[in-house]
Amino acid sequence: MHVLLIGAGGFLGRHLAAALIAAGHTVTGTGRRGTPPPGHAVQHWRRLELTAAGRAADWPALLDGVDAVVYAAGLLRERRRGEFDAIHGRAPIALAGAAAASAGIRRIVLISALGAGEAVDAGFLGSRVAAEKALLALTPGVGVVLRPSLVYGVDGRSTGWLRRLALLPLTPLPGDGRQPLQPLHVADLCAAVCRLLQPDAPVPPGGIIEAVGPAPLTLRAYLAALRHGLGLPAAPVLPVPVGLLRLAARWLAPWRTQPLCPETLTLLLRGNTGDPAALTALLDRPPRPVPAFAAGEHQSAERADSAAALAAGLARAALALIWAAGGLASLLPGGRSAGFALLAQLGVHGPLAWLLLLGGAGLDLAFALLTLHPAAGRRLWAAQAAIVALYGAIAAVGLPGLLADPLGAIVKNLALLALLGQLALHAEPD
Repeated sequence: MHVLLIGAGGFLGRHLAAALIAAGHTVTGTGRRGTPPPGHAVQHWRRLELTAAGRAADWPALLDGVDAVVYAAGLLRERRRGEFDAIHGRAPIALAGAAAASAGIRRIVLISALGAGEAVDAGFLGSRVAAEKALLALTPGVGVVLRPSLVYGVDGRSTGWLRRLALLPLTPLPGDGRQPLQPLHVADLCAAVCRLLQPDAPVPPGGIIEAVGPAPLTLRAYLAALRHGLGLPAAPVLPVPVGLLRLAARWLAPWRTQPLCPETLTLLLRGNTGDPAALTALLDRPPRPVPAFAAGEHQSAERADSAAALAAGLARAALALIWAAGGLASLLPGGRSAGFALLAQLGVHGPLAWLLLLGGAGLDLAFALLTLHPAAGRRLWAAQAAIVALYGAIAAVGLPGLLADPLGAIVKNLALLALLGQLALHAEPD
């Protein structure tokens, strides 16, 4: 079959493309970029901006010559207001409308989410309901909805975050960590999609399949299994009050490099479980349990990768705190006075002193924000290293007394430069 794979560039899309091609299908992938990501397996690629594909008229050219569609595009967090409705709602509804007028589409598989339509405060879920209804209203047997639980994959973002938590000497958990989960391995989800493209696939009467693992387990048990899979002994638990997590989720929401926001916390606290019977019938076997996939095939390498990612995240957080503290301290009365005194020793007074003080504080605060940005890379680390070196050189030449400061005001910059060098060494190319 010729399969149109919407959202082929994401974590799930990459795995689906490889599985569909291995099953003998021809795959045309779509994504926001004009070319597929490096190493992608699809035979054909089309650029598609889903936020601009909300009409049925936007789809016929993409559906020409296509036998089946797998809609795997989705967001856990909006980048801009309205993206949930556009990508989870209007685009797949328009696709369903175009498919209804096309005689060649034999199957559309919509990858939705477990809990879609339930009364929870998470736009990630609520925005999917109308699309599910539109798809299931097509000719019987054409539209199928898969509602996956938490999907495990070594290269998955959520899996990476959870494995880093599992590496900590104390395992932080919301409350008592009894929130129920039913993780599914990404390979089982891909196998289910491939099976659904076969004409004799067993689809339940309602057309909705809950794609979950064979049995629920708690978040505490899942993190313990991930830790065990990394070859580490059990770790004590650190309960975190839910009220504190809610405050942190609201405060951290703008920083997209971390996973905590009100929506993800809501999803976690409500639990994420379902009935595996339909998936078991589809696969003709039970889905893999957590112990079967949590133990990494390359344990030491996976532990090293997770540890490196955890170290990089902590380093960036510490670096952002250093820049923010420096910038804010320069704006407070005490720091401002100290800053003017140092500038006076360099012979700088009056408006120029104000300009340098406020400009330096603004630069420090900008560096703090940029350090937490997802796109932070080698250019940023190089720019920060240059500023640190410049600050140090000016102080060493103009204020040599700081070199003998018992608190190491200048000498500590060497550690900061080493940290920036480490981040640059392990960063992806800009």
